[in-house]
Amino acid sequence: MQDGLGFLVNLSVSLVLALALGLLTQKLRLSPIIGYLLAGIVIGPRTPGFVADPKMAMTLPRLVLFC
Repeated sequence: MQDGLGFLVNLSVSLVLALALGLLTQKLRLSPIIGYLLAGIVIGPRTPGFVADPKMAMTLPRLVLFC
């Protein structure tokens, strides 16, 4: 069950950051897609800060099967 919680945390942080940066770029009269791309760069493994766990990507198929 701990894997599921970690996955939900990663997913929620990713979505909230994408939403926030999408809204910010829209306020700057840019396309929200630029904000989504920036969120991917911020969360990506090559930058300091929050990094999503790559092992969590393998958790998704297991969670879907049990639902």
